[in-house]
Amino acid sequence: MRLLDWLLKLPDELEIDFNKVRFELLTENQMPYVTSFERIAKQEGLKEGIIIGEERGRDEGRDEGKVLGLRIGQIQTLEEVLRLPLTPEDELLVKPLDELDRIISVLKAKLIR
Repeated sequence: MRLLDWLLKLPDELEIDFNKVRFELLTENQMPYVTSFERIAKQEGLKEGIIIGEERGRDEGRDEGKVLGLRIGQIQTLEEVLRLPLTPEDELLVKPLDELDRIISVLKAKLIR
């Protein structure tokens, strides 16, 4: 449509009719024409978004892994100090961080008594 509009200079009466027909076609199909440039730009943007998302996911996963390792280390250290049997690391790895924080709080409370 853009090309036709650019290429054709219609008399006023025909331009009005042409615009009516064009509007009807566009509203019926609800699919505006997307140029090849726009399609390529959209694909490139999508690829870039995927790459950025993957990088952020790796960074967040790495940070969460560090926090998880610290919590497990705290729990095992507190258990050693309290002379409790050590909870196996693989058992702690499957627990959510808030559960690990709760375990740390309980162990610290025992340490204070």
